[in-house]
Amino acid sequence: LPYGLVVSPVGGDNLPESFSGFITTDQAKEQIDQVAEGTTVVACVLDVDSSKKIADCSLRGALVDANASTKGKDSLKALNKAVKKAQETDVVVEIVKDDYLVLSLPQFGNAIAFASTKTYNDCSKPFMRFKVGQSLKGVPIRVGGSGKRTLVLLRRGSDSDISDPRSSGSKRAAVDPVDSAIAYFEDCQPGAKLKARVIDISGSQANLELASNIKARLHISELMDDISPAAASAKSSNEVFAAAGISAGKTILVKLLGVHNSKTEKFLPVTHRLTPQKTIIEATIRPSEMAAATGTVLGDEIRLITTNTIEVGQVVHGFVKGVTAANGTQVASVMIYVGLSLVGFLPITAATSSFAVASNPEKFFTA
Repeated sequence: LPYGLVVSPVGGDNLPESFSGFITTDQAKEQIDQVAEGTTVVACVLDVDSSKKIADCSLRGALVDANASTKGKDSLKALNKAVKKAQETDVVVEIVKDDYLVLSLPQFGNAIAFASTKTYNDCSKPFMRFKVGQSLKGVPIRVGGSGKRTLVLLRRGSDSDISDPRSSGSKRAAVDPVDSAIAYFEDCQPGAKLKARVIDISGSQANLELASNIKARLHISELMDDISPAAASAKSSNEVFAAAGISAGKTILVKLLGVHNSKTEKFLPVTHRLTPQKTIIEATIRPSEMAAATGTVLGDEIRLITTNTIEVGQVVHGFVKGVTAANGTQVASVMIYVGLSLVGFLPITAATSSFAVASNPEKFFTA
């Protein structure tokens, strides 16, 4: 198969012959060119699903050799000591499952262990944060035996993980995060409610920092559900942000919307294809969004409105972007942010009946 090998147990007491084994390409690549249908191989069992009668296996030499080694008892003793001392150790990701990781422990004879991928603050899928071969830090909390698995508690964001946040895998870690819930770039997923620091306010947006190496943006259209009296009387975008309690240097609670894709007009999750240095994550503080459950984002119809979706007669909130000057027979217009990326043009004759305002719109309509 293009994604791995399917094998059947032959002899031995580890797996019944009624089981099927699966070896992913990652776990088979050391021998992939040497095997064919009917070849007998020696594999290390990584995980077993008894209900489905399926076993995940590996042909990796380090795991197969460790499994057959006579030093297993010594490694087991060392692992038991590590559990008692809560000793942090290196772990390597072997398989990524929906709810857990299958790991190997290099310092303990490549023993197989398991770790949960779910936390209260984590909204992302494990496949976005972990990959086979990735090195992490963890603390063994239980040694397997008598039908029990060896368990590891992952230590995310440890110093050894953030030595170079520009590289891949575990080194995509947050550097000096504003919120302790942010350990990795992949923690910044749509629907997550996190603390952010306001760096500055530039035109229609507040530039935010989730960590030293993770940036976000709060667009003026994401400040409120309805225009407040203070915002309605504001003379500039800075005053609109101030009316919403946003100012440079302040730490605020935001909900993340995701990464805006201008081609599809959708918010996308953070994946391994993105890098912190080249990504800006969109955020909101709309009361309706903040009141909604963590991990959810309400409808995007308004914030991602386009010329194809906006309707004649539709009422929308807008914020002044600037003024276009009169040109020949074309009257001056007020440019208005209707959504995150859509700008509307309001002819000055429709914006005011005052000759004084119409003759000098830049004075009365400011960004």
